[in-house]
Amino acid sequence: MVISTDDWARLGERARSLEAEVRAALAWRWSNAALGEHASIGSFAQFSLQLLAVGAPPEVLRASHRAGLDEIEHARLSFRIASAFAGSPLGPGPLPLPRAMPDTTLVGAARATLIEGCIAETISANEAQHAAAWTTDPTIAAVLGQISEDEARHAELAYTFVGWAIQTGGSTLRDPLRKAARDQFAAYERLSAPAGPSMELRHWGVVSELDRFELQRQVLRSTVRLALESMLAGLD
Repeated sequence: MVISTDDWARLGERARSLEAEVRAALAWRWSNAALGEHASIGSFAQFSLQLLAVGAPPEVLRASHRAGLDEIEHARLSFRIASAFAGSPLGPGPLPLPRAMPDTTLVGAARATLIEGCIAETISANEAQHAAAWTTDPTIAAVLGQISEDEARHAELAYTFVGWAIQTGGSTLRDPLRKAARDQFAAYERLSAPAGPSMELRHWGVVSELDRFELQRQVLRSTVRLALESMLAGLD
């Protein structure tokens, strides 16, 4: 995906035409999104360490490093959008690192990947896809479309690794993975719909809390649940 200098300039012009309150809200929301993408760079670095520790296939390790590079680009693009609304350059600061090493057992790596990859990346891809469809800004739509495609590929990577882990570890993964899936579904089901109205920012690629809540439930009850049930059936 290539966004030209003129595209960024036109986004800046459109941003400056907005009321100050709307610009501030958009700068804040896109900055938060960018920080999330920035943190994901570290998440994939950690995932790569787990892959090395459990002897995952080289193609899976390669895909993990590629995903980390994707996240660098997602963060860069998201900060550039946030900067357009803020009217000044924005970027990340130092990223606090975890004090402890990730769980490098096969069970621990598979469980974490199921939660953070199979479930969370699928939710992220679905949200970005809808946000791209709802926005009326072509530059933001292009960024969100790329993020959606990449996050969907990251979810596929997660399913590939968990599938390999199941083949490798067999029945020892049955109870931990099924419990992790059940706990995650239960946690999302316990969430309540956000109360009160929020500023309508759909045209600028920002999904409201209510939209996010409904999209999460929709994709969990359909795509994610069916995919995990099919994959975990191999542990019977």
